[in-house]
Amino acid sequence: MSVMTDQRVDLRCPIGPKQLLARVVWSGDHIAATEAGLVELACRDCAKNERKKDPEVKRVLHRFRPDGVLVESLIER
Repeated sequence: MSVMTDQRVDLRCPIGPKQLLARVVWSGDHIAATEAGLVELACRDCAKNERKKDPEVKRVLHRFRPDGVLVESLIER
């Protein structure tokens, strides 16, 4: 018999890691992450920093797999 336990994954800004963007809680032995299953979060701190270089920046998005691995960051103008 296997025991399922909840696992918690913190999603943090890759530039300022003390900034907690979200916490994912999942149950099971395995997470299946696909391109369509990414978690996308807007980061105000990164947007603020990018606006210093380019005032047309609207937001910065960090995209994570459900297991907490950063896939990419996207700057939207």
